[in-house]
Amino acid sequence: MNSSDSTRMSNHCCWAKPMAEPNTLLALPAGKLQERVDFLEELNRWYANELDILSSIAVVYQHCLPHGNSERILGATLPFLQRIAPFNAIGFALTDEEGLNFNLRGVGSGSFDVTLPRLLDQLIDNGQFGWAVKQQLPTIYRQKEQVNVLACPIAVPNQTLGMMIATFEDERALPPRAQRLLMAVLQHCAYALHNVRLYHQVERQNHYLEKLITERNDQLEHASTYDALTDLPTREHFQEEVRREIQRAQRDGSSMALILLDIDFFKRINESLGHAVGDLILKRVAQRLASNVREYDPLSRLVQSSDISHVGRFGGDEFCVLLSGQNAQSQINAIIERISRALSEPFKVAQHELLLAFSAGVACYPDHAAEPEKLLQLAEIALHQAKQRGRNRHLLYQPSMGQESLHQLALGNKLRHALVNGQFQLHYQPQIDIREHQVIGIEALLRWQDESGDWIPPNHFIPLAEESGMITPIGAWVIEEVCRLQSQLQKQGYSIPVAINISAHQFTHATFLDSLLETMRRHQVPAELIELELTERAIMQDVQETIDRLQAIHRQGIKISIDDFGTGYSSLSYLKRFPIDILKIDRSFIQDVDSNPEDAAIVNTIIALGKSLNLQLIAEGVERAEQVRFLREQGCYGIQGYFYSRPLSEADLLRYLELG
Repeated sequence: MNSSDSTRMSNHCCWAKPMAEPNTLLALPAGKLQERVDFLEELNRWYANELDILSSIAVVYQHCLPHGNSERILGATLPFLQRIAPFNAIGFALTDEEGLNFNLRGVGSGSFDVTLPRLLDQLIDNGQFGWAVKQQLPTIYRQKEQVNVLACPIAVPNQTLGMMIATFEDERALPPRAQRLLMAVLQHCAYALHNVRLYHQVERQNHYLEKLITERNDQLEHASTYDALTDLPTREHFQEEVRREIQRAQRDGSSMALILLDIDFFKRINESLGHAVGDLILKRVAQRLASNVREYDPLSRLVQSSDISHVGRFGGDEFCVLLSGQNAQSQINAIIERISRALSEPFKVAQHELLLAFSAGVACYPDHAAEPEKLLQLAEIALHQAKQRGRNRHLLYQPSMGQESLHQLALGNKLRHALVNGQFQLHYQPQIDIREHQVIGIEALLRWQDESGDWIPPNHFIPLAEESGMITPIGAWVIEEVCRLQSQLQKQGYSIPVAINISAHQFTHATFLDSLLETMRRHQVPAELIELELTERAIMQDVQETIDRLQAIHRQGIKISIDDFGTGYSSLSYLKRFPIDILKIDRSFIQDVDSNPEDAAIVNTIIALGKSLNLQLIAEGVERAEQVRFLREQGCYGIQGYFYSRPLSEADLLRYLELG
C-alpha cells in the first residue's frame, strides 16, 4: 500500500487502517493494545446486549397483547430500560384517552422515586417537557442537585402517547448509542401501548354496539308481542297465554273461555272525529277491560299495569279476554254483563261524550276445542255471527255457525291459484348513490293482486307460502322474471345489479343454487348482476350450514346482502365470517335517525361496522331530505326509499332509467 492509498483509506474509514495493518496494532505499547482490545470487547458486549434487548422485547410484548393494559406494557419495558443505563429512578407520564393530560405513574418495585413528580412539574413549568415532546428525541437536563433528568418521548407517528422520565448521575452513562437504543425500545413500547389502546377502543365500541342492538331488539321484541297503543299482548303473544292456560286446565281438570269482542261501528268514530280520538278511546277500552277482568278472574294476581297477560288486542278495535275456571254459560254471561256495563259508561274524550256498544263471540275449552288456534278461530266465527245478527250482542259458538271457514284456509286456496293465473307481479325500487345521483342497484319486490283486484300485503301471503311450500315455485318464478328483466336491461345498455329477496325456506332447499345458476345461464345473465338478499333470521338458523351455502354462492360471483340489519340477532363474531357484500340498514332505525339520538347512535355504529368489514351500505326506507343529509355526513352513500323512488312497475322502471 503506497502513501496515497493509505491517506485515502484514513480519510474514508477511521478504523480501517489498524484492521488493514495488523503489524501496526501489534507495534502499539502493551497498555494501548490492551485498551484497544478492551474497547472492542466492550463494544461487542454492547451490540450483543442491544441485539438481545431488541429481539427479546418483541416476544415479551406478544404475551402482553391484545388483552393487556398500559401497566403491563410498562412493567415489561422497565427491565430492558434498566439494562441500557444505570437509572436511579424511572417513571412514565402517559396521556389520557383524549391525549390532553399526562399522568405520571411508576411500575415495578424500587423504580419509582418520590422526587419524580416534582421533577416533572419543573420540566413542565420550564417548558422543557414541551420541548422534549416537540423534538421527539431524548433530552437531558442538569438539575441543581447534581442529578441528570432524562425526558424521552413514547410516540408513534403523529401521536405522542407519553414520556419516560428518569434520573441518573453520570452523563457518560448515556452515550449516543445508548440513547438510540433507548429510543428503539420506547418505540416498541409505544406501538404496544397504541395497539392495546386500539384493541380496548374497538372492544368498547363493540360492547356499546351489542348493548344498543340488544336494547333495540328488546324493544322490537316487546313491540312484536305487545300492542304499541294499549300495551296489551298482540294476537301471537296472547295465543301463547291461551296455550299455557289450556295446559293448566288440563292438569287441573278445569275449564276456560275466550271472549273475542269488537266495538260496533268504531269506523265511524275514526271517520268523524279522527284517528287521534279513536286511539284514545281504544286505550280507555283496554283499561276498562283489564280492570273489570282483574276484579273477577283468578288470574288477577298475575296482572300488573305493565303486563296485562289475559286481555289482548288483536288489531283495530278487536280485543280478546281469557277467562279461567268458568264451567257454565251462566257464569260467562255474568262476566260479559260486567264488561258490557263497564263499556256502556260514557267515554269523555276531547270534549266529546261517546257511548259504545260491542259484539262478542265466545268459545270454551274443553267443550269446543283443545288447541289455542282452533279456539280463537271458533270465537271469530261466533263474533262474525253476532255482527251478522244485528250487533250489540254476544254469541256462544255452535257447530252450526260454520265449518272450517277460516280466513287462512281461504287465502291458502287463493294462493295456490295465484301463480297459475298470473296474479303475481314484480315491482322494482332503485337504489341510489347520493354522491353521483346514479342508480347502483334495484330491488325486486313481490306483489299479489287477486282476481277481485285487491292487493294482498306480502306479510300476509309470504308466511303462508312458506308454511305451505308454495314459496319454492313462487321464488323460482321471481328468479325467472328478474333474469328476464336483466337480459332486457343488458340489451338496452344497462349494467345494474338486481336484488332478489330469498326466504329461509328457499335458501336451504337442496337444489336452490343449481336452479338459480341454470336460470341465469339460460338468460345469459352475468353473476355480478344478481344479488341475493337474506334476512338476519334466515342466516342465523344454522350458522355453519349458512356459511357453507353462502360461500358456494359467493364463489359463483353472486353478491350477497343482509336485509333489515339490526332487527335480527346476528352475532358480530359470526357476521365477519359470512361472505357478504352489502349491509342494508333497516328502515326502523332510519325513520327517526335525524331526531332520535339512540337511532342515530345505532346507525353510526352499523355504518362503522360495515366500513370495518369493507361492506357496501344501503339505508332502507329513506323518505326525507334530513335523513339523506344525516346519512351523507356519516358516510353512508347508498339510499333506497320513497325520497328517490317508489317501487315501480317494469315499464315505469325502464322509463325511470331512460330519464336518468
